[in-house]
Amino acid sequence: LGEIQKKLRAVVEREKRRDGLKRLFVFTAIVCTVFLLLVLLEAAGNFDSGFRTVLFWVVIALFFSALGVYVAFPFIKDILYYVNPDYVDTAKKIGAHFPKIKDELANVVQLLAENNRNYSNQLIDAAFQNVYNKTEKLDFNQVVDFSPARRYFRIGLITFVASLVVISFVPGLSSAAFRLINFNKNFSPPPKFVFEINPGNIEIAKGENISIRIKANGQQPAKVILSTKFSEQSESSEKVLFPDSLGYFVFEVRSVKSSFEYFAYAEKITSETYKISIINRPII
Repeated sequence: LGEIQKKLRAVVEREKRRDGLKRLFVFTAIVCTVFLLLVLLEAAGNFDSGFRTVLFWVVIALFFSALGVYVAFPFIKDILYYVNPDYVDTAKKIGAHFPKIKDELANVVQLLAENNRNYSNQLIDAAFQNVYNKTEKLDFNQVVDFSPARRYFRIGLITFVASLVVISFVPGLSSAAFRLINFNKNFSPPPKFVFEINPGNIEIAKGENISIRIKANGQQPAKVILSTKFSEQSESSEKVLFPDSLGYFVFEVRSVKSSFEYFAYAEKITSETYKISIINRPII
């Protein structure tokens, strides 16, 4: 009986190992697929840190829920089953796999486990010996088919590699994945261009001419709006500027009589506000 129980326990161990690997590979495939979908969603939406934070914790909750359903709870259940295995059920599976013993193994195991008093010990021993002789050279481990586990392994591996390749080589997805991982950081999209304006804030003598030169570093816009407001004006005035051959947007103000503020904007991007201040030359 001890040897048969040992072989039955080996079948139970192998069966639980197969089922555990299947669940692990399925869990891996689900995690990779969900993460790829989230990366695609982030790449399309470019969400702010608040939304990404909520999304992150929802995904974490779903992750641990799936971990519990597919891995933790079944693992605990398998441990409890392993402590007190159902050898009769295992023997039935073995009998179904080996037609020559059919239900004989299950019947004998059940008789021995229940210590059935309706049969004589000689009859039980004879039945046990008969089954032992038939099963001595049988490999019970053949009952456990690992092909489903191998199939799920391939699915999990393909899903993992495909997700990694897509995120790594599709433009924008790697940065989207980085934003998801760093969910609590603010990632404002970089501006298409940055204004560089000269002369900036300066002081000039009354009556001087001033040349305002604007450069858009980056993707240059087709035109730039220059907004100026002199000290005597109640409202700003605007000039549409186009780039010269060197890419500068230039505006000349001749014989400046009063101080004024100015800034440039284009395509919803606005520069800093600068001031040209008028000073009186000292009389010598």
